[in-house]
Amino acid sequence: MTQPDSPDGPQPAWTAADYDSYGVLADLGVPHAAALVTRARRPHPPRPTTRTLDNPRTTN
Repeated sequence: MTQPDSPDGPQPAWTAADYDSYGVLADLGVPHAAALVTRARRPHPPRPTTRTLDNPRTTN
């Protein structure tokens, strides 16, 4: 497994789940495991909370 002080190692803001994910990926030999975990932690654009569908039964 990559050492924590290496550039491709665990990051200070990681959670326990991030460390677990990193450990699994590193043990499997996945290149740049820390980068993959960090990319997965990036904020994603918010999804719309509701969707509106046209109701074909209503008439105007």
